[in-house]
Amino acid sequence: MNRKKPDRDTPRRDKPPREMPPPAPPRSVAPTALAPHHLRMFALIVDYLLAVGLLNMGHKLLLGSHWDLRPPPLGALHPYWLLASASLLLLRDAVAGQSPGKWFMGIVVAKADDPAAVPPLSALLLRNLALVLLPVEAVWVFVDPYYRRLGDHLAGTVVVAQGRPAPVARRLLGMSIVFLATTLAILLLEYWNVRRTAAYPFALHAAHQDVEVSTTFGGLPEMTAPGLHRSRDGDRMIVRLEAKGKAGKGHVDVYLHLAGPPPHWELQRIEPKVTDPARATKPKIEDAPKR
Repeated sequence: MNRKKPDRDTPRRDKPPREMPPPAPPRSVAPTALAPHHLRMFALIVDYLLAVGLLNMGHKLLLGSHWDLRPPPLGALHPYWLLASASLLLLRDAVAGQSPGKWFMGIVVAKADDPAAVPPLSALLLRNLALVLLPVEAVWVFVDPYYRRLGDHLAGTVVVAQGRPAPVARRLLGMSIVFLATTLAILLLEYWNVRRTAAYPFALHAAHQDVEVSTTFGGLPEMTAPGLHRSRDGDRMIVRLEAKGKAGKGHVDVYLHLAGPPPHWELQRIEPKVTDPARATKPKIEDAPKR
């Protein structure tokens, strides 16, 4: 059988070139939609709680020894507190456009003209600086069609949801570990700072020498786990010592007054109290000998 040769003038039908799929955007900055209001609100609450915990921990760490003999700080109006609060507020989105709360909720701050890109640090600082106008910010974010507040307009940013954020269970476990570690650190620092006061060893020595304490607890009790209650003006202190003696368990309240100069604590009175009396043990009755 003779095969018909193809005509040279007949155009060849080539296969169309195969189109290659576009490369997938990076996982960490792949936005899918605008971040809803409730996720942003929860992220702000997480950031606030974490910031309060860190500021509290830093304050307790920097108290120093015999801190109770110095005037009490001004609280949130102290210059150190104001500087630390402002730093945490401005730098909270400095790591890849995410604060701890935003990471927990799976949202990120991105460029408005390129949602797959993270804004520069200067834009993130400008965005958070606008929070000083909090009432305007709160209204603007609900009026704007793209959920952008005033800081977003000034910095050219938008808050978007990540394409594939970490699983909720993993994020929840991570944030639980952070909050648990912060709370434990604050408790340990509180326990440490009690022993760095001038009031605690003075109150403990006074309670050991007090006759009423020994009479109330049936001898010299074991006194541990002190708690301090200081007045707002810093001139009065109540040191509560948990006590345990033969008569039972209770506490010893040592009332102190600040005198000076130089500043030192003076004893006002001591009030021991048994709150859990010890139960009297009945003598063991031996069995009668069998005949």
